[in-house]
Amino acid sequence: MAKEAPKIVQQPMDDVAVQPESSSGSASGPETSPISVMISRLAITPIPAWTFSTALLATTPRARSIPGYLPRPLSCVGFSSLIGLGGYMIFDGDPVNGGGFISAWSIMYLMANGQHGFRAIRHPWAAVLSLAAAGNAAMYGKEFFFPDPDALRV
Repeated sequence: MAKEAPKIVQQPMDDVAVQPESSSGSASGPETSPISVMISRLAITPIPAWTFSTALLATTPRARSIPGYLPRPLSCVGFSSLIGLGGYMIFDGDPVNGGGFISAWSIMYLMANGQHGFRAIRHPWAAVLSLAAAGNAAMYGKEFFFPDPDALRV
């Protein structure tokens, strides 16, 4: 018994929109750089938040030993705890709200300590902490205000 060949049915092309191909050959949408994709994927993990939180907590002994050093010890412990809590929110499965929480507290850190951090020539670690806070605020803020629905599917 021979198999029958499948029948080919032609349909009118009136309802089909043909999308022009992009330079890479895919018509799926705008191209994104690999760095942008990596940052978006990193922003739905708690790793950057916990890294910044650990760096702040490690700064506490130095902040106690140097008079007039910014950030102050209580500021280090407080911001470290809150940003670590935001990382736990992401770890617990809520990357959008955790990202908004981390972004907000990173901006608050910059408001409290950022100006001194960027101007402290004698204390470059304060500038590193301010840069980390700015990076967290930008990265997690982007994911909070403009979440990528495909990236949230883990």
